[in-house]
Amino acid sequence: MTTVLNAADLDEMNALEWYHSIEVAPGVKTKGYPWGPSVWEPIRQQLDKIDFHGKRVLDVASWDGMWAFEAEKRGASYVVATDYFPARHSDEQNGLKTFNFAKRILNSKVTFKSCSIYKLEELGEQFDIITNFGLIYHLRHPTLALDQCRVALNEGGLCLIETAVIVDARDENASYMELDNQKIYEDGTTWCAHTNRAMQIAMDGAYLRACQGIAESIFCGNGTGMGIPARRVGA
Repeated sequence: MTTVLNAADLDEMNALEWYHSIEVAPGVKTKGYPWGPSVWEPIRQQLDKIDFHGKRVLDVASWDGMWAFEAEKRGASYVVATDYFPARHSDEQNGLKTFNFAKRILNSKVTFKSCSIYKLEELGEQFDIITNFGLIYHLRHPTLALDQCRVALNEGGLCLIETAVIVDARDENASYMELDNQKIYEDGTTWCAHTNRAMQIAMDGAYLRACQGIAESIFCGNGTGMGIPARRVGA
């Protein structure tokens, strides 16, 4: 059944502040950030290589829910979207209005749970696929975040990561912690970046083995991004 938005739906959608551009009806998309497609379309091209059918999927830092709804559209049987930003999720702010609007219009079964990536174990669930896009470089404790992804991942499951990386470091094992918060994308909410090698080392420490060959790079913009699918192994 084709979704048709009425005038009231369109007015509500256009009144909301969107980060993601979500197609809620044929030819109708929410107004996300203007640079979004240059980042998101390469990710979708890599997701085409992964089978979501019948899988349990966790989307961390879901925000408006685009990747959670994408997983459902790709055939996932159970999808949980998580985010943790109390100011935004309060009644005084935009709250979950964008997520709930998209869920209603899409007739989606995706479940939202307020949860920090540092506390994924509190979900008490494990998943076949975790999508972790555009989050790691915002974190002060990225290794803890990777540990929590491993806890929430079934053995043999996939954790899909897109984050900022350093591409011109002399030390390939280097990681970089922000001091002035203005060196990655001129974004004051960013905290860290790794070289490609350092990111793989961090994942190894979390028992996440990098799966080369599924995606050499998810985010190709300006040489500042990376995508590494990681499969849970061991403990």
